[in-house]
Amino acid sequence: MKVYIAAPYAEAVCVRTTVFSMIRDAGLDPIASWAVEADGEKENLLAIDEERARARWKRNRWELVAADALLVVARDGSGGEMFAETELARAMTLPIFWTGRLTLSAFQPEVRVRAPGHNDGIAIAIRHIADYARRSAANVVPIEPKL
Repeated sequence: MKVYIAAPYAEAVCVRTTVFSMIRDAGLDPIASWAVEADGEKENLLAIDEERARARWKRNRWELVAADALLVVARDGSGGEMFAETELARAMTLPIFWTGRLTLSAFQPEVRVRAPGHNDGIAIAIRHIADYARRSAANVVPIEPKL
């Protein structure tokens, strides 16, 4: 199961190390190219040209569309793009697992788990995503090809 991680840009180092590792340890596949490429500082979109900014936006959207679940890592005072990604996931009816700072977005019906806190909250949410993945896999009925 592919899990897209929506988090503030400044959390990139934590996402690509700690969160990726926790997701992989649960037998899941993390997706967040933005975190792999980010330097962990505040994102400065004025320093890049429009074409490059649009390419980043497009890549993030395609990764989210390819995901099976969304893990939100919310922090005080940051993460504007994360809310746009959460809204897209909601529109796609992707299951959302929310960690960290609670906002009104954390209470939409698609949010399966709200786990405040940093590492503890992330660990709780990932356990729930892994349970969701197991339940989803158990409900898959193979289709036999007709010859």
